[in-house]
Amino acid sequence: MRFVFAIPRLALVPVLALSIWGVFVCRYLVALHYSDREHVRGLVERYPALRVHVPDPDDPYEWMGAPARHACDVNDFISCGCVDRSRYSEIAGIGVAVFGLAGYAALALLSVLGLIFGGGARLVHALIYAGALGAFAFTAWLNYLEFFVIKCLCPHCTVSAGIITAILIILIAAAAPFRRLRRAKTRWRNSKTSMT
Repeated sequence: MRFVFAIPRLALVPVLALSIWGVFVCRYLVALHYSDREHVRGLVERYPALRVHVPDPDDPYEWMGAPARHACDVNDFISCGCVDRSRYSEIAGIGVAVFGLAGYAALALLSVLGLIFGGGARLVHALIYAGALGAFAFTAWLNYLEFFVIKCLCPHCTVSAGIITAILIILIAAAAPFRRLRRAKTRWRNSKTSMT
């Protein structure tokens, strides 16, 4: 049986809203991650192309707007700083929040394209499903690392995990009625042709 990737426009609106919220959450996490002066200096040295975009590597607050401390450091367990300072906060020298920011931005863009083109955008709908599923798997892996390896909880990361989970639930719930409708339509057509 073929899976139908059609997403109704009514479901794309909350996916778009949640994706935009995810962009803002991840933007804040990126700002927290790169607010450390040494980290910014090392990043600019590692990727010289960033020198064009960074006005002054000695003053990262000028371009990132990050607070001097992590606002969500409540205790030893609930701490963005603890998670951010772990070796799992980067993949290939790039903060995981950057991947989240890019993923949410891509989901927002795809949602807009889905709203514009409607049901004719099967590839866009398939990419939305694939992106949400991939982001959910990545987030589940990061949550596993937070709870069982790092043994710290980042509240903003948890909000991001809730956002991607809500997006996936909306997409799954939106797809189910379409699958049933398609099956019923096929059965009706088959019964109509068998009568004649």
